[in-house]
Amino acid sequence: MAGGKGRGVAKPSRGRGVTQQLSARPVLLTDMDRTLRRHYPNEARAQQIEGHARLQLVVSRRGRPSQLRVIESVGHPAFGEACRRAVARSRWRPARDRSGDRVATRILYRCKFEVDS
Repeated sequence: MAGGKGRGVAKPSRGRGVTQQLSARPVLLTDMDRTLRRHYPNEARAQQIEGHARLQLVVSRRGRPSQLRVIESVGHPAFGEACRRAVARSRWRPARDRSGDRVATRILYRCKFEVDS
């Protein structure tokens, strides 16, 4: 089974030279297990290769991912691009600052690729 897990720190975008404090981090709304199964690289699946990839991205105030950058791909080189494509299609509940306003937030996200047993 291909699964996805988010790991890391959420950092709000900087506004007026000051980093805002978050009252709520972004929350993934997309079923990433299903999405990653569709994006599992064929060559890696055929060879039963497992691994993971990590991305850095920005979740916008509207819950859309942008500025996706692969920072690590372990197990197979294609995992990074597969993770980037899957996360690019995801939807999020955006982070909120202490006053309750939605804010764009830079996060790290980890996609875990596992072969069905």
